[in-house]
Amino acid sequence: MASLGSAAAVLLVATLVIVVLRPEPVIGLIVALAGVVGAIVAMGIVSKRMTRKAFGSGST
Repeated sequence: MASLGSAAAVLLVATLVIVVLRPEPVIGLIVALAGVVGAIVAMGIVSKRMTRKAFGSGST
């Protein structure tokens, strides 16, 4: 749930940027794609941190 929440937060920020700035279509598409990539990265970071916190780093 935490990783999905972080992804939703990134997508919300990207949406707000598009709504507030009202960029040209191409720039809006770039912002939207950056939001999707940012959401995927945020999910990966949160998942990795939670897994390492729960099970340790795995390597010594």
